[in-house]
Amino acid sequence: MDWQHLASFLWQPRIEIFITMAVLFALPLIRILLYPITLRGWFAVYASFPLGLFEEFIAPIRGIFGIPYLASGIVWLMILSYTTAENAYAMEAVLFVFLIATHFIFSKIKKIEKIACAVYLEDHPEIDPDLFYKLLLSSQGPFRVRVFGKPTKTVNLCAPDFTSSRPMKRLSISTYIVGAWSIMKLARLTALLSRKLDREEVEKIAPSISAVFATRILKLIRGKLSFEGIDGIQKDSCSNIFLFTHKSFLDFVVAPLLPLAMAARNNSERKLPLFLMAEDHFKRNPLFYSIFGIGMAAEALGMIFVKRGKKGGREEAVAISKIASERIIRDGSDLAIFPQGSRALPYASTQMIQLDAGYYTVGSKTRMKKYGAHLKKGTAFITVEVLLEAAKSEKSFHVRLIPIAISGTALACPKGRSAIKPNVSIKLSAGTPIVRTTASVDDMKGLSGKELQSKKEHCAAIIMEMIDSELKGASKVHAELERRFTRDISEMLDSLGFDEIALAMKSWRGEDYLVHSILDCIYTCKHKLWRQLTGELVHHIQNFSERDELQKFKEKVVDLIKT
Repeated sequence: MDWQHLASFLWQPRIEIFITMAVLFALPLIRILLYPITLRGWFAVYASFPLGLFEEFIAPIRGIFGIPYLASGIVWLMILSYTTAENAYAMEAVLFVFLIATHFIFSKIKKIEKIACAVYLEDHPEIDPDLFYKLLLSSQGPFRVRVFGKPTKTVNLCAPDFTSSRPMKRLSISTYIVGAWSIMKLARLTALLSRKLDREEVEKIAPSISAVFATRILKLIRGKLSFEGIDGIQKDSCSNIFLFTHKSFLDFVVAPLLPLAMAARNNSERKLPLFLMAEDHFKRNPLFYSIFGIGMAAEALGMIFVKRGKKGGREEAVAISKIASERIIRDGSDLAIFPQGSRALPYASTQMIQLDAGYYTVGSKTRMKKYGAHLKKGTAFITVEVLLEAAKSEKSFHVRLIPIAISGTALACPKGRSAIKPNVSIKLSAGTPIVRTTASVDDMKGLSGKELQSKKEHCAAIIMEMIDSELKGASKVHAELERRFTRDISEMLDSLGFDEIALAMKSWRGEDYLVHSILDCIYTCKHKLWRQLTGELVHHIQNFSERDELQKFKEKVVDLIKT
């Protein structure tokens, strides 16, 4: 069969071709014909939703196969019309052009309707996520749908709770598919808004989009989220820098709900903070950037991407500090940072039940072996840069650093595991805010070069110590480690030895947290090693080992961790 016979076969009018084209293009045709008609109310949403869902599945097929088929058919039919001088071929080509035009007109209509859904969402971030997706899909149906007033189903953003009396054992494959689709749908909506609306309007809608994103995922995994210590913290003349502990990729899901909960409790403005995000994960990774669209959405919202590890270096850190400080001062933006830089390793109970994740066990083994390397210095330098830039204007300005301890996300999905465990309770606990004013950088005015850099580093070091202290206090990590340690060693020591260890531990409750970091590393090792390693630690403490010996012991423990 030559190409001419093949072409004739492909574009010859047949019943199966007619049915296929009818299935692919019936909804766009109906929607265009009924465009002037508007249905109002939630009943219209539910009525239009099934056909909108059908369009969601059929639109990719129409775009990938239908449109190329028609476009190539037009070329062939025009050739036949020219060579045979038969008008029937030309009329068929015109029909194909009409169908293609219908597709693109319908695509523009859908974009307009999606924006309308987002505008509604701006005023109603508390909408139940399932209801919003029904609204979004109904906009792709045969009718223009508009809803006004409060949604019929809502979520308490200050304490979203989707737990059930009949908990799931595990998430089904369909749940993962729905979750992935939900993420992609919102990501593409965000990208659309950034192209069609001005930046100010997008920033107004962004918190509501993040609320739907978070509650949708929480609902799918039947999770519960609570907040602690956020009352009274609100946006005022200063900028907030939120500092989150990092235990799971779910941290990115729940973290955006914090400023919304604060705004709801304190009756203040809703504003999504700028997140510092890993460039290798969210911008350079095609899966997260293009397919899921997370990086694409983050870019559309103006989030700041950071090169991790040795790729960026000191120059990159300085550049990021400058960008962040400009955004804070110029736009009044809040900032959200995960100072640990990567997820902490998980640990389990003696019964091998997943508990949570550590605090000091972040990054590579080389990094874990170093004392004080569990937090990145970028946060402190950003704070210093902000204060220095503000000081130039001779205006009073202050930055509020808010430490936030996340607990429970590692129970759902710890580092090293892709499956998500349902029925989890997640908590975001705020520590005591750290307020730094322009007065703290007065001694840097007029300095330059190495002298200025030295002052910056000194100021940043002080801020880092404060951040570390407040994060540990908010997460209660030291108290938990000591509780586990005393329970484990009670079986191997008599009362006198136990009292000796309890007394010796008091000396490690100050600024030096070496012993606690060792304990964190021990409980990250395999369970069969715990007794041996805790026994060695007891020996070091009882014999008042030098700090260098304890540091070498820590390095030994880190080498035993399975990353």
